[in-house]
This record gives sequence, structure tokens and C-alpha cells, in this order.
Amino acid sequence: MNDDNVDILEPLIRTIVGIGQQIKQAVAHLIYSPLQVATKSSFADLVTNLDIDVESQLIQALEQIKPGALVVSEETDVPGSKEVFWMVDPMDGTTNIVHGVPHAAISVALHENQRPIMGVIYNPFTDVVYHATLGHGAWRRDLQTSDNDVRLAVSRTHSLSGALIAFGLPYDRKSAPLMFEVASTLFQQCQDLRRNGSASLDLVQVAEGIFDGYIELNLKSWDIAAGGLIIEESGGVITTWDGTPPYRSDRYTSTSVIASNGRLHADLLKIAQTESNLKNGDATAQISQTA
Repeated sequence: MNDDNVDILEPLIRTIVGIGQQIKQAVAHLIYSPLQVATKSSFADLVTNLDIDVESQLIQALEQIKPGALVVSEETDVPGSKEVFWMVDPMDGTTNIVHGVPHAAISVALHENQRPIMGVIYNPFTDVVYHATLGHGAWRRDLQTSDNDVRLAVSRTHSLSGALIAFGLPYDRKSAPLMFEVASTLFQQCQDLRRNGSASLDLVQVAEGIFDGYIELNLKSWDIAAGGLIIEESGGVITTWDGTPPYRSDRYTSTSVIASNGRLHADLLKIAQTESNLKNGDATAQISQTA
């Protein structure tokens, strides 16, 4: 990664933190000022006026930080160079926000050569920033206590019996039975499971060693990009369910993802692939990328 890209990290963090405060304020005032809610791909796939407002502000800021770069976002694409481009999730955890659950994040990644080279995830409810640049490690910055960064490292858990595993559920209810089968098998073998409703925050909690692994079906590129880089730079592993790199360059492709501390990755892959075969008779039906 060139020096120009390194130099944009701090402006990017300041921008995301500033915009992110709106999410926190929206939840605090939800009873007085309800969000305008619409559905997208299904009744469970929500978008609000807050998603749109946050995205619009992010896009404007990113165009200033790196002029001419393509922006691939959850709600809108902005044309530009496809060599270096942004992947943006303006509010990862929309359903949580709609119901007043204070658990969501802004996730932004810069891509180059078909992979993320910089990622920033901000949780406005804890006021914590997670960030990574390719080859420079992954870091946690608690803005309530200090501006100093603490380096992230994945857990050292080496067996599922001692592992805390996070998982997610797909918007497409037709895919849910497979995910429940995987979760059921995992629950028999791991110490416990957690489902929190924000993929990016699940990923960074693997990176900081809280979760030992994470698994979910049919995530989009903006769900994976920043958190995936942060996991890799903290010593962990992230792949598709068939063990290939998860990163994509468009907004249309879905990818089923496993992230882990590395020590448990083979076990998680085996469970996912076995249940896929049992459920569908054809593992590729769920573990390959689907439009």
C-alpha cells in the first residue's frame, strides 16, 4: 500500500466517528422521533432514513478523501475508478436500531487489487474504533478513555469445547434451516453461541479475541471487507465456506463466511460443509457465491 493511502487513515477515522454519532443519537431519541422504515429484499431486510442519511454523508466525505474512487455501498453505488474503491456499510445492524437495540456500526474499507487494504469499523454506542491497514496490524481505539491504539490479537483457544462462537441468520428465510442446522451442530460441540445482529462487530470481536469464531450465510461485500482485513491483521483467518478468499468487488454477490482465530478454522469448515451436504445434497448450492 502506498504512502498516500496510509495518510488517509486518520481523516477517514475522524469522518466516520463524526457521522457515527448520529446513529447513537437516533436510538436515544427513538421514542420521540421514530425512523422511517422500508423493506428491500424481504420483510426482514430493512432500510431507514437514517441509513440513507449516513450513507449520503459518508459518500460525500469519501469523495473528498480519495477523489475519483468508486464507492460501493449497501444502498447506492457512486461511479469511479475500479482499481481503488471503497466498500461501505453505512449502518450494519439496522434491525437492531429500528428496535432500539444499541448495537450497530459503520464499516468502511478501501480496496485495491481485489482485496481490502484498509478497514475502519466504528461502534458509536461504545465509542470504539477498530482499524487496520494491510501489513500494519489491527488496532482498537477506545475514544472514551484514550486516543491511543491497542493492538488486536485473536484468541488462543484451540478446541471447540472451549470456544465462544458467533453466528448470523440470513434475510432469505429459505436459507435459514441450513444455518440453524450448522448452529445446532456447533452448539453440541462448542462452549456457547452468540447472535448479535451486526456482522462487522462480530468480525472485530473475533479479531480482539472475544469470539473464537464466527459463521454466517450470504453476506454482502460491504459486510465482510473491513472486518475481514481486521481479522487477518490480528492473526486470524476468514474464508468462504469452501475455504476460498471471501472478498468480492461488487454489490450483487453474496458470500457465506467463516472467520476464526485460525486454530479452529478447519473444524468450523468441516461442520459447515458437512451440514451443507446433508441439507442440500450439494454443498455448492450454499457455499458458493450466489447472485
